[in-house]
Amino acid sequence: MAYCLNSDVQNEFKSLAFNAATVSTTKVDEWIEQASALMDTILGSQYVTPVTGTRALEVMKMICVWLVADRVREVLQLLPGANAASQEFSRDYFRRANDFLESLRKGLITLPDAVLAGGGSGGISSYVQENGFQPVFQRDKEQW
Repeated sequence: MAYCLNSDVQNEFKSLAFNAATVSTTKVDEWIEQASALMDTILGSQYVTPVTGTRALEVMKMICVWLVADRVREVLQLLPGANAASQEFSRDYFRRANDFLESLRKGLITLPDAVLAGGGSGGISSYVQENGFQPVFQRDKEQW
């Protein structure tokens, strides 16, 4: 599932049309699929993927746009006569997206309405609880 559209990425660039002379829309669509798969891979241990919550999808869209826009920026810098500064695009979107994904993966921040992996609350799991062990206490014996 793609988390953003071609037009979302194109909106990050002023006066740039995706075409054969710059970056093809087909290539941008391919990068969107790759970025979405990468995001699912990174967040798969924390959330059920693909993420489907309404508010969470807005965050995922933002991150996906950042990842793909950074790839487009890199290609534009390599084009003859192209100047990334002329597109007024100097932010390091890839680093920003990576930091955000890492914070989500570690649970430092959460997606508001995304389903957590394992159906848990995101806390610490307990082998004893998950496998149904019953605690046994004995009288008149130190058990610490």
